[in-house]
Amino acid sequence: FAAATPPLDEEGDADAAPKDVASLLKSSSAGVSFSDWVVQHTSAVRKLLPAAMAPLGCFVVASEQAAKELAALLVPILRGFPEPLVLSIDPSTR
Repeated sequence: FAAATPPLDEEGDADAAPKDVASLLKSSSAGVSFSDWVVQHTSAVRKLLPAAMAPLGCFVVASEQAAKELAALLVPILRGFPEPLVLSIDPSTR
């Protein structure tokens, strides 16, 4: 099961939404970085899941090159995972 992390901005302002993954990972709202917010969100999801289920990592829809460039930005998000899984989907390869 793959679920997208909801946007950091509760107001859902589409004009303020980052245009790419790197911008999203570098963004912040109300003094909280997106990376910190994802870590908090993951912790909340862990508490809601049945005992046999746990978050494994993240998925990125980006080109292979963009995914490689994002690796350093994903490190803080994936720190709490024993063996993090990163699924990269290149939309150009279909």
